[in-house]
Amino acid sequence: MASEWISVKDRMPDEEQDVLLLIREIEFYGRHLEKRKVWHWIHTGWYIDGEWATTYCFGHKYISEEVNDMCELTVTHWMPLPKLPKED
Repeated sequence: MASEWISVKDRMPDEEQDVLLLIREIEFYGRHLEKRKVWHWIHTGWYIDGEWATTYCFGHKYISEEVNDMCELTVTHWMPLPKLPKED
């Protein structure tokens, strides 16, 4: 049975639960940053102390640390990770 994406507007995962994140990135460009490109990224991450974080080497990095005047990152949906395969 496949999992479905869950909107962050509907509910949040348990604290520090490993989940897949769907992140919307809006990149602002042009002379006055009036133009936009929208991308969607899927990352493994967690909801920690009221903030989203993603895997970063052997730790985590808060998504809010990546936001600047040139881009906006927003977690829109999440889904539980699938179960790992059984080893022989």
